[in-house]
Amino acid sequence: MFQFFGPKIDSSRVREAMDKMTERGRIGNVSLVPGTKLSFRQDVGLMLQSVVINQKGPIRENTEFILSCVAQGSSTMSFRWYKNGYFVNVTKATRNMWTRLLPLDSKDHYTALLGINRANRLDEGIYTCQVSDMGIQQCRSTKVQIQEVPQLRVDPPSVTLFRGDSLLIRCLSQDIDRRFGTLGYSWTKNGALFQSDPHGELWEDLYPDGSILKVNNLQKSVVFTCIVSNSVAPVSRSVHVTVVEPGTVTLCPQNEDFGVSWPASASGPAVLADCPKRGTGLASRICEQRDFGRPEWLVPDFSDCVPEEVIEIDNEAGIKNVFFIV
Repeated sequence: MFQFFGPKIDSSRVREAMDKMTERGRIGNVSLVPGTKLSFRQDVGLMLQSVVINQKGPIRENTEFILSCVAQGSSTMSFRWYKNGYFVNVTKATRNMWTRLLPLDSKDHYTALLGINRANRLDEGIYTCQVSDMGIQQCRSTKVQIQEVPQLRVDPPSVTLFRGDSLLIRCLSQDIDRRFGTLGYSWTKNGALFQSDPHGELWEDLYPDGSILKVNNLQKSVVFTCIVSNSVAPVSRSVHVTVVEPGTVTLCPQNEDFGVSWPASASGPAVLADCPKRGTGLASRICEQRDFGRPEWLVPDFSDCVPEEVIEIDNEAGIKNVFFIV
């Protein structure tokens, strides 16, 4: 079998030439075996038409998305997928992903599909479809963006105050959460929505993003919860406010220990604070009442903290090795 390229309008001339070769019994200086019949098959030349995603705009986290690569060519052409330059090998990847080649359609198009069942932030990047046919290669790429649930933090995570004190709570998201539009904020008190009141509990949005809650004249312990939502899902973070009577309770003093600033606290539930060195999660520590009027800080718990360096290594390893195997 041999292949050659030419305009489609010359197909009749090719068939005539093949008939003459058969009658002569030779092709140039090569003799044909008696009874040899030459066949002619005409295929469309390679043309990669498009690479598209089945969703418009950013892909919502935990939803399925499918990439489609549409091309014209012979029945022997092959498709390969790449992400950020790495070959996507679905047979070895630990992710739940798949590929499929659809049959030839009425327009002589082949369509190769790459599907990922539950999108996450590591799926974001440049996806490239490479099509090979008769020694020719063509590529097209498209960018996939993933919209995650907002990453929310409240400051302070927990607090102890004396009755009659005031409180300021900040609720903030990350800059990356605003890539696809503004976020909506709301607050609850002990699980119930409440009206903003400048004389009691006043909350207002911050620019460019975030919300702040100002509480005056606290009289009893309460849980305030900040709720932020985007098109993916709502996320909430709560602040446990412990209110004690002045002069009746001795607090564990505020101090800087283990790289964390621990606020003054009464004995009881664990106090929460930001992890050291910009790690994710929250550190916790208990103020324990040993004797009357003698509270004492216990050793803090950092089991929920993940250092920033570990997150970066995990992300890099996940992108190169866990999901897309070279």
